[in-house]
Amino acid sequence: MGGLTKWGDLTPKEIEGFTLNGKINVEHFLLDGTNNKNKLNGFYDKKLVDSMIKKIKNKEVSYYGKTDKELYTLLERINIEGKSVGILGSTQPWYESIVLSYGGVPITIEYSSLQTNDERLTLLTVDEYSKNPQKFDVVFSISSFEHDGLGRYGDPINPTGDIEAMINVKSMLKKDGILFLAVPVGVDTIFWNAHRIYGKHRFPKLIDGWEIIDKVSFHEKKFKVNNKMDQPVIVLKIKR
Repeated sequence: MGGLTKWGDLTPKEIEGFTLNGKINVEHFLLDGTNNKNKLNGFYDKKLVDSMIKKIKNKEVSYYGKTDKELYTLLERINIEGKSVGILGSTQPWYESIVLSYGGVPITIEYSSLQTNDERLTLLTVDEYSKNPQKFDVVFSISSFEHDGLGRYGDPINPTGDIEAMINVKSMLKKDGILFLAVPVGVDTIFWNAHRIYGKHRFPKLIDGWEIIDKVSFHEKKFKVNNKMDQPVIVLKIKR
């Protein structure tokens, strides 16, 4: 963990940005995600994808259990069949398999290089996507943006990394495209360097310029509850 940035290493300006001038609580939980053991050695095997699709069709869930259930509910209301779906961040092909299960066409964008023997998957690095960008009908960001800018995964320290990521998604969507977003919600807290929890102060900044068009359990009362694992799914469209 020698290369990780500790909270005490941050500049006063960075601390001010991360805490919104002291409005956001700080807890310490230093993690090194640069050698993520859940990456499956960077290879997404077709047999694994098929086994995941079988589980999904039976409405089984993965690590984010309640979040997956909400995603299923929303995908039964919003048709993605035949639509291009950009998946931002991936450690295993679970959300790719969800997209396939509902008839969508998944295109994964990840910082690390991934390989597959499954012709249904398109796996791009961030650099590859940047050199040949495309627009999507739908984008999935499930438990991803809350990490941006914290350095946990070797990314640059950036107090507004999450907000900048949300702004970037706007350029990735086709006209009338939609974003399926899940981030931890509760009392505003930053667990340095693990993740952020979004409450009444940070959440409005995260979705600035967006409108919520569908949801399952999300409501602003959640901003008053200390629940580290509550990641409700909301569907967003860019405000016009």
